[in-house]
Amino acid sequence: MKRNLTHGWMLASFVALGLTGCGGPGGESEAPAPAHDPHVGGGQFTERSGEIELFATYPHQIAGAESEEPWEIHLTWVETWKPVADASVTLTMSGPGRTRSETTIPSEVPGVYLTTPTLPEAGTWQVRFALSVADNEYEIPAGPLEVFESESGVDAHAGHDHGDHDGHDHGDHEGHDHEDHEGHDHEDHEGHDRGDHEGHDHEDHEGHDHEDHEGHDHEDHEGHDHEEPDSGLITLSVEEQWTFPFAVSVAEEREIRGSFSAAGELVAPPGGLVHVSSPVAGLVQVDGPPLGPGDFVRTGQLLALIAPIRLDNSYERTRAEVVAAEREVERAERLLEAGAIPARRLQDARLDLDVAVAAFEAIRGGTPGKAGEEADSELYRLLSPIDGMVAARDVALGQQVDVGEHAFTIVNTGTLWFVARIPARYAADTSRIRGAWFTVEGGTSPYTVSRVLSVGSMIEPTSRTLPVRFAVPNSDRTLKVGMLAEGQILIDDPMRGAAVPVAAIQDEDGLPVIYVKVSGDTFERRVVEVGASDGSWTLVASGIEPGEHVVTEGAYQVNLAALGTIEPSHGHAH
Repeated sequence: MKRNLTHGWMLASFVALGLTGCGGPGGESEAPAPAHDPHVGGGQFTERSGEIELFATYPHQIAGAESEEPWEIHLTWVETWKPVADASVTLTMSGPGRTRSETTIPSEVPGVYLTTPTLPEAGTWQVRFALSVADNEYEIPAGPLEVFESESGVDAHAGHDHGDHDGHDHGDHEGHDHEDHEGHDHEDHEGHDRGDHEGHDHEDHEGHDHEDHEGHDHEDHEGHDHEEPDSGLITLSVEEQWTFPFAVSVAEEREIRGSFSAAGELVAPPGGLVHVSSPVAGLVQVDGPPLGPGDFVRTGQLLALIAPIRLDNSYERTRAEVVAAEREVERAERLLEAGAIPARRLQDARLDLDVAVAAFEAIRGGTPGKAGEEADSELYRLLSPIDGMVAARDVALGQQVDVGEHAFTIVNTGTLWFVARIPARYAADTSRIRGAWFTVEGGTSPYTVSRVLSVGSMIEPTSRTLPVRFAVPNSDRTLKVGMLAEGQILIDDPMRGAAVPVAAIQDEDGLPVIYVKVSGDTFERRVVEVGASDGSWTLVASGIEPGEHVVTEGAYQVNLAALGTIEPSHGHAH
């Protein structure tokens, strides 16, 4: 049995899009028309229930007869946009006089479910789908479905467009009265012209005989081509959507502040980046810690051991003073115990020791050992002054260093500063700043900051910019010191309107374009007018309404489908 999701059946959607056409008992050409309209032969449903999207297409239904084409139901996980496999799907339809039909639908391939229901009575039926997936239950009401008494009933409604689609205006359609529509027979309806539908005249159309509908070839029907409807819509089958990264979001009404652009960079705050140099000349000991870039260190942690090779006054004298002070304290303690000196002499000795130790620590970077602990007393201990990451190590194990030579760079990136360079023309607006968001080079994820630390007081003469500093929390250490950033400075109170995710807006030849998903396999390209943005969402001044579904990933493939580069997928064979 043939399968043509996007062309052979109704190209319709929840926004009442459709085409005029002809339906017949042979199933060789079905009538494109709006879904959920009781005056058409078939159509489609696009519904969402939480995390699942359901897209179903169906042919016209004749009372008491099995549908000549199968219903095709596509189930998609919204989060991953992949097919819902191994679901239990039940189609329940309630008709006139409390008639009820319930059908369990098997899976043809993962995500695709087929059924050919038989409905016993003509009239309007209500359709509902029940899904069971991984112990979760979903109820999806799909709306009304029209069941016809016979094929002639389908023929009577085929091409009967209740809107103004394709120039068919019922207000101007001479001799066409809705009150007399019942029993409308194309065989006797002389003078019925389909308005502006080029080349499609029911009175003069050669070979177009509603009594002999099987001879009607839609491919050869001049100006009436069901394969490429001239509606401005883009068709991309659900199976094609499953084959590449794809995502859809719902446009929302949001409040977003106005903003202006400013470039900047990320820097370490004062005390967040330190350079550690050697205060003595000597050899870096090979048995010292082998720390390198990327290693995390704590305040006071040993960075290197240095053996001084030139014992000048600043190091040797203070070390000797500590040793002498320690011995004087020990001697005073013995004399005090023997009653030979007053207690004040011991207090003075301990004070001298404290002063000597403090002087030695300022040079050595650590507390010297006691007089009897001389094993490493000749080595200088180079310590880290802050918690942070080793960003650079400029001395190797065994290397000779001079006094003041740079050894390590330590940086703490837990909090950084975003220094935005505000153009001079916005300098008067700095009092209105309420925050900022920015992206860093090579990335697309926005970072939002609200804490203004300081505003510069002088315009930089070369760049004509004013620095404004923001605190940036960086607990996961993703951001790096020195990164360049492109920011938006948020000002004033927020504005309210329809908003879409930033990823939904495509730049096509300088025009902001959004691809709107109007049904399961149908899209519309819209040029929009964008407004303020907070880095994640952007206001759309015109072209989008809240509640519409917009493509946030896979827009390029939708564009290719519009250009005819992607061939329509006909999927599995029946």
